[in-house]
Amino acid sequence: HHLVLVGGDGWGMDEVYEQLGDAGIKNHVHFPGYVRDEQLRALFAAASVYLHPSLYDGFGLNVLEAMAAGLPVICLDLGGPPTMVDETCGQVVPAKSATQEEVIEGLYNALSRFADDRAYRQHCSKCAKVKVKSMSWRDTVADTYKEISVRALGKTPS
Repeated sequence: HHLVLVGGDGWGMDEVYEQLGDAGIKNHVHFPGYVRDEQLRALFAAASVYLHPSLYDGFGLNVLEAMAAGLPVICLDLGGPPTMVDETCGQVVPAKSATQEEVIEGLYNALSRFADDRAYRQHCSKCAKVKVKSMSWRDTVADTYKEISVRALGKTPS
């Protein structure tokens, strides 16, 4: 197994490189930096799972792109990605009230499950493709207004 870290040309990457070297796994990690759309599609096609450990991502379009490519998604329960990911197409790791160590352990466990359980990974891959096809802006807006109406008015709009 190897890890491809896309993006991440910003703050903190020197520390990441150093820690990977200290852990003896730097040779198993590839850093292409920021990539163009066609390069990203090629990386998605070669991948087994998409890890999105963002502490804040208001929507997460890249999560939808990964799902469309048939990748199970691992994300944190923060921002927009967990609204798209569920147990059928990936794993949402608790982070809101977790310690840093608990988040790291949750991400490790999720990655390990996908690495060790091919049938589970294939099931989530198929479900990711199906789920993303059922998502549309029209449905998302309608569902959002329905939820607002239920909460504000206590009833479903007609």
